[in-house]
Amino acid sequence: MENKKYAVCITMFCVFILTYLVFLGSFPLLDSDETRYADIARNMFNSKDFITLYLDGKIFWDKPPLYFWLENLSFLCFKTVNEFSVRMPTILCALSILTVVFFTVRKAVSTKTAVISTLILMTSVEFVIFSKISLLDMVLAANITIAVCCGFLTYFVREENKKYFWWLFYIFSGFGILSKGIPAVVIPWGTMFFIGLWKKNLREFFKKEYFGIGIILFLLITLPWHIVMYKIHGFEFIREYIIKHHFYRFIGSPEIGRMHSPVYYIPTFLIGFLPWSFMFFFSLPKMAEEKHHDFIIMNLIGLIFGFLFFSLARTKLITYILPLYPFAAIICSRFWTEIRYAKCIQLAVYLTNGIFIAFAVALLFAGLYLPHDLYNMIKPVLVPVALLFLIIAIVGIMALKDKKTMVTFGSYIVLICILSAFAMPKLLNIWFEFGQKDLMIFARYAKTNNLKLAAYNVWERFSLQYYYNGDVQYIQDGNSYGSKYVNTVIFNNTFGNYLVVAKKKDLPKLAESVKYDIVKSGVRYNLIKERCTQKPM
Repeated sequence: MENKKYAVCITMFCVFILTYLVFLGSFPLLDSDETRYADIARNMFNSKDFITLYLDGKIFWDKPPLYFWLENLSFLCFKTVNEFSVRMPTILCALSILTVVFFTVRKAVSTKTAVISTLILMTSVEFVIFSKISLLDMVLAANITIAVCCGFLTYFVREENKKYFWWLFYIFSGFGILSKGIPAVVIPWGTMFFIGLWKKNLREFFKKEYFGIGIILFLLITLPWHIVMYKIHGFEFIREYIIKHHFYRFIGSPEIGRMHSPVYYIPTFLIGFLPWSFMFFFSLPKMAEEKHHDFIIMNLIGLIFGFLFFSLARTKLITYILPLYPFAAIICSRFWTEIRYAKCIQLAVYLTNGIFIAFAVALLFAGLYLPHDLYNMIKPVLVPVALLFLIIAIVGIMALKDKKTMVTFGSYIVLICILSAFAMPKLLNIWFEFGQKDLMIFARYAKTNNLKLAAYNVWERFSLQYYYNGDVQYIQDGNSYGSKYVNTVIFNNTFGNYLVVAKKKDLPKLAESVKYDIVKSGVRYNLIKERCTQKPM
């Protein structure tokens, strides 16, 4: 029994290392979010201003500071700012989610269910991708998950220990506020409120010993930064950070953008929770049979409440629902451990593996429909990935026919491990070749030669700032929309003594206004310099 326990632990550790850490720093930081946030964090690291965030010399009002503090700790630990040190805090947040989910499920259900739920979450497509790309959403997801799991555990621990879990609930809600604002309160508090209504013990939520001390801890964590920011920036902080980037993000604003349909997150979840999506959806009709299983119902309440909250908000991005995947993984794990749900699993596996086979065939014939240049670049990856999907699909179906359900389960783990460790870095490097590499080369060239850098009608490509390691002058013509994040000037028929990054398609029109020489040529962009013209003596 002891040997089996160690084998499970080693297997989970190897899956995590292979899926999350192998080749983590082998692909460059990606525009626009990774490079933007890395540049803000590096500015904080260099300036030692840990209160106000700056991007290209402008105050960055969009986000609170916790993510950037974690980035600075990473830079300090690794003594460098690079792809690995930038991404490490996000990886550690993902690890904290997986760890908390494991121990919570083990306490509330069983070790077997804990292992399965953790592996499902660990190999969910969106969770994997955004654990390896440095974004604030994973930090928020970590704090929400820890807070909610602490809330859940108040129903499964001894009475004298409840207060500690309630206090942790409020502490991590506070850290969540400092990671990405209001959702860190709405999701955990709303979930526990509706669980209290369902369990008919809502009064416990407001017990002085829990709520009173918890609120004090919450305020001690959240208030200091907000008070200092208000003292420094006054009402501008209230207007920009609280009203614009919290209130307007929820109700929608043309300035914020990213407004989508209320059903936006249904296909997002369907794709993001692969390869487990269809197991989850096929299991939903069976949820009535789980009405006496408190822990599963708690997770269902959290999932439904969170899904409704994010769907009602007008501003939507695919990363916003990351905090919901732990709920889904725990619910889904229930149906892999119960024999009576074998029919649901069978239907889901046939559909999932059928899609894998269709996807593999599409990859093998990609030359018929992809642009020639793109096809040539990804051609070395296509056949191995297609064969991988075919093998996994066939193995999964054959194992299911022999009633070896856990072999099918394991095949999905293997698929995601290999894709994450080997295919994802390769594909992201290919993506990098289509333009962003130009920006990196141009920025480093300007920095190495101590030349001033500008960008003409190139917006929100923050790899320029990151790899230039300084402020970039952004120039716009009268018809371009500009960017809210950077300082811009209107083009007045001269670039002065700047090296200028411009899109190749803009060069013919630009030539009508200014004479220039091409310093470097790339795939999508050129680096140009205004030609010096001397008047004859």
